[in-house]
Parts: sequence; structure tokens; C-alpha cells
Amino acid sequence: MPQSKTPPHPLIPLSIEESHRARDIVLGSHKSSIIDFRAISLEEPPKAELQPFLDLESDGKLQPSTPRPARLARVTYDVIGRDKIAKYCESLIDIQKGTIVSQSVVEKPAHAALTWKEFDDVAAAVAASSLFKEEIAKLNIPDKYEVVVEPWPYGGPDEDEEWRRTFQALCFANDTTIGNADSNFYAYPLPLIPIMDARTREIIRIDHLATGGEEDGLNHGTSTGNIMDRYQPAEYVPELLPGGLRKDLKQLNVVQPDGPSFKVTDESLIEWQKWRFRVGFNYREGATLHDIKYDGRSVMYRLSVSEMTVPYADPRAPFQRKQAFDFGDGGAGICANNLQLGCDCLGHIKYFDTVKTAGDGTITISPNVVCLHEQDNGIAWKHSNWRTGRAVVTRHRELVIQFIITLANYEYIFAYKFD
Repeated sequence: MPQSKTPPHPLIPLSIEESHRARDIVLGSHKSSIIDFRAISLEEPPKAELQPFLDLESDGKLQPSTPRPARLARVTYDVIGRDKIAKYCESLIDIQKGTIVSQSVVEKPAHAALTWKEFDDVAAAVAASSLFKEEIAKLNIPDKYEVVVEPWPYGGPDEDEEWRRTFQALCFANDTTIGNADSNFYAYPLPLIPIMDARTREIIRIDHLATGGEEDGLNHGTSTGNIMDRYQPAEYVPELLPGGLRKDLKQLNVVQPDGPSFKVTDESLIEWQKWRFRVGFNYREGATLHDIKYDGRSVMYRLSVSEMTVPYADPRAPFQRKQAFDFGDGGAGICANNLQLGCDCLGHIKYFDTVKTAGDGTITISPNVVCLHEQDNGIAWKHSNWRTGRAVVTRHRELVIQFIITLANYEYIFAYKFD
């Protein structure tokens, strides 16, 4: 008689098979509607249920019969019915039982996080908008430039606005004569912001803004002359830099001939020196660390970054809405980089993959979104005995768990360091 497969550890992210099972259960509960999936992710067990399991695991007392917390998936999606209005929903699915634990419609004042499809909708709406074309024409932009649209979350409505799902688009000009797709268009901001209604996918208005600089005053329309005349290139890709990259640095290699000092088990359990912890990952927070112990002593139950926001602090409308909540609006996991280039991490590297959710609920692999490596951080301590002339020195070795996210023209590097 074949033995039953051991369930995955409660903190290991959902497999593709588990995610697809959760998707199919949600589809079965909405047979008469169109479903547009946003994310399918592990719902971590409550601490009160998980801690006893972790204690047994740490003590080496886990048995095949040891009760495990339920394996749950949180599925976020839009339900589009006959009225063609999307309703944002969340379902909690018991993967092993194949049942729906809870299902709810998330209504105002909340909004779902953004999706790449919605970004595409913003760009398409701007390109098709006659209102936008009229406003762009007033700027008299030379023909060598093409307009680039950067979708942004809108933020909360103003006091006199109704509640709706709205997007804003920051606009820039790209100098096509440079002939490089990576030319930095952020050097050429345009003083207008089209606003899109997400339900109709139409541009409902164009907001105007001052372009910055002492001569502009505090209001739109106070600047003079052609806006493009005040800009100059600000490139960053090597082939567009005057003179290229600096030539006065020779190659520096990180070599570990005996391999790494860390050990990875079950694609999630990390052991290094006296440290022991698990690495997880989700679409909102990116990398998460769990059950962190040092020499058997519990240091932290869970470690993650819950949110990050950038308040630009300019009170002039419409600048007050330029404040993205990068984890809640964009999703650190969704925006995580592929780190395989070889410069993000050095030495002997262990990469971790995650998964991403397409609009139809199909799950695919996103490779190399987290890297694990060791690095030298100089001298930890040194002492010289002046009587004997002997010196004792130790290096400061660190273990780094790292992921990097890109949001518009920003990169954020998150590195958890153990030493």
C-alpha cells in the first residue's frame, strides 16, 4: 500500500499545484461571472496554532501523526457580473479539504493592490484619449520626443470626490534621437497628469501642475518659454555615459573554494553558525523570515517589512496625491527583481524562486527573487598584546538574505543581515 505524502511545512509557500487547486475552487463558486485573479498566496497559520508545531520541530519531536495547522490559501480577485462592474473579493481556501473557509467582498473605503494589467489599461487609455492629445499639443513638444506614461496609484479621494477606483499617470518625454530604449526619460517630466476611471478605462480629466524651479512660482501656468528648453539629459546606462564607466578599478573576485558556510534544507530552512530560521515569500511583503533562533533561543517569531510609503510633502494640488504605499499599492513580491545578473549578490549564492499569478489564475515561476549569500564586512574586533607582540583579529562575516524591488524610477534593496 503506497504511503501518503508528507504535507509541506506550514510556512513553505504554496506550490503551483496547490495554487491551481485554490483557483479552481474559486472558479467553481462563481460559475456565472467573469473572474480576474489578482494573487493566490499562502495564508500563514495563526501564531497560536503554529507555535506548538514549531516548538516540537525545534525539539526534534515531530511525528507523522503530529497535528498540523490547516493549509490555507488566500485568493484575491475581481468578480465581473452582468453589470460589468468589478467587485474586489477575497476567499480563504482550505487546500487539503478543498473547501471555502470564508469569502467576502471588499468595499469602500478599501481598494485592491495594483496589477500589471491595470498599468497597461492606463497606458492604453492615455494613448486613446482625445482630451490628452489636445493638452499635449499645447506644450509644443518637438517631434523628436515621444510621450512616456508612468501609471501611479491615485491615493485617497479629495473631500469633494466620490469614491471610485482611479489611477493617475505621470508623463515624461523620451528623446528618440538617442536611439537607445534605456535612455532616461525621467529627465524630461511633463506638467500634466491624466486621470483614469478604472471601471470605464477612460481618461476623465487632465490635472495640471507647476514644473518646478524658482521661475515657476507656486501655480500652473506661471512658467514661461518652451518647457523642453530647460531640460538636459541625465543618463545612467553605461553606453550613454560620456566617456563610459570609470576605468580605474580592477576586477575583484569573491571566492569560496570550500563552498558556503550555510545549509539550506527543504528550500526554506536556513542554518548558519548558531542561527536557524525559515525564509518565506509573498506577493505583498516580499521575503519573510520565520522562527528565528540563535543557539536554540527564540529571537523573533516573524520578521518582515509591512509597508513603505514615500510622502513627497508638496501640498500643491495635485502633488498631494503623489504618495504611493509601495507594499500595499504595488506589492513588494510582485515587483521583485530577478537577481541572476551576478552583481546583486556575490560569492556562493543560493537563489529562491517564487510564483506569480496571471489574470486567469495560472501560476508560473518567478526565478531568483531572493538571494542568500555570505559577505565580509571588515574587522569585527582586534587586540594586540603589547607585552608579547601577538595580535588576534577576527573578520566580521555576515549572512545576507536579500531582495530588490523596482517601482517606477526607484529601486529598493532589502537586506536582512545576520552576524
